[in-house]
Amino acid sequence: MLDEYRIEPLSVGQYLDGINNEDTKIDQAVQRSFCWNKEMMNSLIYSALSRKIYIPNLILAEEKREDGTKQTYVVDGGQRTESLYQFKYCGYKITNNLRTYMIPYRKKKMDENGNILRDEYGNIQYEMDEFDIRRKTYDDLPDELKNKFDGCPLTTVVYQDCTTEQTSELVMLYNNHVGMNVSQKSLTYVGKYADEIKRIKDTSRFLMDCTVLTENEKRKGIWERVISESVMAVYHFEYWKKVPKDMSSYLNQHSSKEEYKNIESYFNRLIPYSDKLKNTKTAELFTSKNLFIWMKIFDKFSKMHIPDDNFSEFLKAFTKNLKFKKVNGEDWDSIDNNRHTKDKSLVVKKVNYLETLMNNFFYGEFEEMDRLVSFIAENLKMDADDVQSDIDFYEESLEKLKDDTIKDGSKLLDQENHYSLLAMMVYSYQEDKDLEEWMTQYAVKNEFYFTDQKKNFLYMKEDFEKYYSNQKGSCN
Repeated sequence: MLDEYRIEPLSVGQYLDGINNEDTKIDQAVQRSFCWNKEMMNSLIYSALSRKIYIPNLILAEEKREDGTKQTYVVDGGQRTESLYQFKYCGYKITNNLRTYMIPYRKKKMDENGNILRDEYGNIQYEMDEFDIRRKTYDDLPDELKNKFDGCPLTTVVYQDCTTEQTSELVMLYNNHVGMNVSQKSLTYVGKYADEIKRIKDTSRFLMDCTVLTENEKRKGIWERVISESVMAVYHFEYWKKVPKDMSSYLNQHSSKEEYKNIESYFNRLIPYSDKLKNTKTAELFTSKNLFIWMKIFDKFSKMHIPDDNFSEFLKAFTKNLKFKKVNGEDWDSIDNNRHTKDKSLVVKKVNYLETLMNNFFYGEFEEMDRLVSFIAENLKMDADDVQSDIDFYEESLEKLKDDTIKDGSKLLDQENHYSLLAMMVYSYQEDKDLEEWMTQYAVKNEFYFTDQKKNFLYMKEDFEKYYSNQKGSCN
């Protein structure tokens, strides 16, 4: 149960000082991001400067902390608070988009030398003036208008001794009649984990730099939604809910902070492979529509206990050709174009399709050649079609070289080293350097090889380059 509320009259200046000092915070976990446009901000600032239009009450909640202190949050009025705060503290410049822009104010009379004029009794003389607020910041205002803005009366209603969940409930109640969209409103139903969701949204480099989620989607609460969808898909798939409010309510009862942290760890593991500047095609897979699907697939991949580099190979192969392969008569585009994007039947179909592709990629039915070509093209920065066209030549060259240089029983001949060894053959042709003498020595001196073929190749390549560097030095 909520305790009683109290009503506190404040001025705009006093209220914003509390915001600036973080005595009162705007960013309560389920609050929607700032989304007012400049016309709305201008109108509110005009109201505070002119004092002709009443600014509605602001609703606050005081939360109890474990150490006995309190933290106040804005429940209703976050957009108004942010607009006024940006004007006073962040240099917001009022635009020209105002119906009324001249603000009358009383100022002290001055003589031609800038001295204050007084009447015969020594009282300061005043006069009325007007100020055009278009293209002006708070710092541009005359002192009299700064005082008028700071002194504009506000009324706050403060709910006392709230828990985090009670504050979230208040946000939902007070925003039930205003323009919260579905995603923003659904967050109010998962108040128990709202702080965790907000932290991930605000700090995740993966969401910012490795997906195609937009800033507009961020303002609309979509980022928070995809975080919860990922948790739901990975840990509660059997109970999938397509309606955001229903999903949030379910997670509020059945999820845990650990599940959200685990999803964050999945995000972090994918960063090296999906930076949208270096790996644009991969990043384009992670949309607000399908990101949670890929998190479900990555969770299944994680249970294979193979290096994450392999998942990157799968993602790249998917963008190049695998998405055109048909499973049960359908390819990815035919499934993904279904307009019922969050129906459980479609979500299950997408997961099953991608899981089938992934299992076949790593374990079976698709040609081994697809994976081999993808590995060489990625690690040698080559076009996959060029590799494909010459792959038989590279294979024949390698087989002949192995017969001529490597003794039977060498671990270098083990099948699990084939990817890295064939990549070395291609690399030797790229560099126009003979592989034979190096390979003979390498097979003799090395008994340990990495199971991760990318790591194995890079180690071989480094040793190969050192070998030729030493050869060049001895010739000098």
